Amino acid sequence: MSRTALPAHVIPALAVAPDRLRAILLGSLAASALALSTPLAAGALSPDCGNATGTAVFDAGSNALTCSGNQSPGISTFADTLFVIGLTGNITPSAGIHGIDLFGGNPVTLQNTLGGFSIVTTGPVAHGINADRQQGVTINHTGNISATGEGSFGIKGRSTQGEVAISSSGDIMTGEVGAGIFANTTQGSIVIQNNGDISGGANSSGIQATIDQSGNGASISITSNGNINLGGGFASTIAPAAGIYALGFNDVSIVSAGNITTESDAVHGISATTPSGNVSIVTTGNISVMGSQASAIYVEGGNTNSVRIIGGTLSTTSETNGTVTFNGNSGGSNRLDNYGTIVGNPIGGAVVTNGLGRSAVNNFGTIIGDVYLYSGSDAPPSGANSFTNAPGAAFSPGSGLELGAGGLFNNHGTLSPRGPGAAAAITLGVDLMQSTTGQIAIDIDMSSSVSDRVIVNGTTQLTGKVVPNLMNFGGANFNQDFNIITAGGGVTNNGLTIADTALIDYSLLYPNANDVVLSVRVDFDVPGLTPNQSAVLDYFGRVLAAGMPDAFDDIYATLLNASDLETVATIAEQTHSNSAAAAVGSAIHFSDALAAALRSCPVAEGPKSELRETSCLWAKPTYRQFKQNKGENRARIDDDTSGISGGFQTALSDNTWGGLGF
Repeated sequence: MSRTALPAHVIPALAVAPDRLRAILLGSLAASALALSTPLAAGALSPDCGNATGTAVFDAGSNALTCSGNQSPGISTFADTLFVIGLTGNITPSAGIHGIDLFGGNPVTLQNTLGGFSIVTTGPVAHGINADRQQGVTINHTGNISATGEGSFGIKGRSTQGEVAISSSGDIMTGEVGAGIFANTTQGSIVIQNNGDISGGANSSGIQATIDQSGNGASISITSNGNINLGGGFASTIAPAAGIYALGFNDVSIVSAGNITTESDAVHGISATTPSGNVSIVTTGNISVMGSQASAIYVEGGNTNSVRIIGGTLSTTSETNGTVTFNGNSGGSNRLDNYGTIVGNPIGGAVVTNGLGRSAVNNFGTIIGDVYLYSGSDAPPSGANSFTNAPGAAFSPGSGLELGAGGLFNNHGTLSPRGPGAAAAITLGVDLMQSTTGQIAIDIDMSSSVSDRVIVNGTTQLTGKVVPNLMNFGGANFNQDFNIITAGGGVTNNGLTIADTALIDYSLLYPNANDVVLSVRVDFDVPGLTPNQSAVLDYFGRVLAAGMPDAFDDIYATLLNASDLETVATIAEQTHSNSAAAAVGSAIHFSDALAAALRSCPVAEGPKSELRETSCLWAKPTYRQFKQNKGENRARIDDDTSGISGGFQTALSDNTWGGLGF
């Protein structure tokens, strides 16, 4: 059996040497520097907050400025510390002007509390907060920001020599090619804490952090607890972007607890790039990526890369990227721990790597789609890859699993080819080892005599169990055999089991050293049922043999897959004629009661009153209860019927009456 090669289009880019990657990264920065290279319109260079209507308190000794009151024209200052408190309205400067502008050489600290008001800017490259200092930037912001002009950032912190630290609580809205929070430094580290929701236009980022040069161990740390929603469409300027985008030279750490949605092409959910550091990504929310050439999580470079999906569902529509994609460094390592749900595009795959580093996938949740960790026939350069499907986890590949030579698939959970409800063949380009907790779910199409099939290129050692699911029964043969496992390196049966259902006798056969065959024998004549129930099952069997209509498929699936006799008896009882007769009898009794109720206007007094009628309006509540215990030849019936009837009657002539009842 030849090994399945990984399609070339699955990997969008290969890892490159650190010096070349650095040049690529700096080129990408140049392409994204619209806001950094455009001159900014600044307000007055004074300690009076840049306007004449608000209140300004300036401490020359500490170079600290406090701005309050009406600051609607915007704030612009060179103060080393700025406090924005006690506003009386929104900050709404003219088009092209930043809401708050901090400039100069010294380190700057902004303590900003909008108190229920907002910063609203308009026009291209008009940031809500713009802090551009040589020696460091610290921003602590609370409040909502709207900066919807092209290339505008909600919060921008930039330093050429120092660290950039940004903490934001509040919702941020940006336009095309913008960013909710943007941080850039030449050499220092970047720390971002976001506690609000961010929305943006085409080719925008929710959070973007970039470091221009390596050195000093500068790292990037991003924590986001809000939702990020980025729209799609065409933008006049295209720049690198993602829901959360980090580009550095040393370690990158990202923690995301909110949901992320992106719609533009090549805009990942989370993107982390470093040529020489390590990458750590932890997510707990949903990530939905709807553009082409985009992954829910994308890692470029990195020596030791770790992705932990604690919860949520990750998906992509891209046919060229995996939902989770690693383009790691040669000789490095990639590790994915999944406790959520990863849904891969049928072509792109669920988890994809470039094969240059040793990769380990540990699935504790659900992975739907193919996993490609290495496409060659030799072992990966840095060692064999592995995939572990933990107890209780589910793996449903569409075509298969590729790990490369020496790769091992440990199945302690459920392996379901293409998921439930579709009989298909998959190829595992690895050795398969299934433990006692592992199970292989096999769909069996009885009508077309086709079942799921697992083709293993390596060796197979099997314990655990096979869990069959019968479907499609029209014109089916009761007794069939299905080849469910073929291993090129041989099958070792260490105690693989299968459980019968109430009506089906399953057997696992080993006709040779490489195959496992599932034998299916159906018998509708089972002991332990009442004569009526047995008659119903006999009828089911005769209908199936004669060619069952498709409309009965669901009931046959429930009946044949029922694991115990009690369930079969319940189904037979519900479909027996006694039950139908009881329903008909109930309707007859109710109709009879209504007919009797229509004679409802007798004269209450006088001789022969029972034979005399009069005019009236009437209403009558009714309640009837009937119970019949289950016996050997009868069904159990519980009938509780309540209702209300009414009508009117009037004299048309002597001894002639007309009326209406309901």
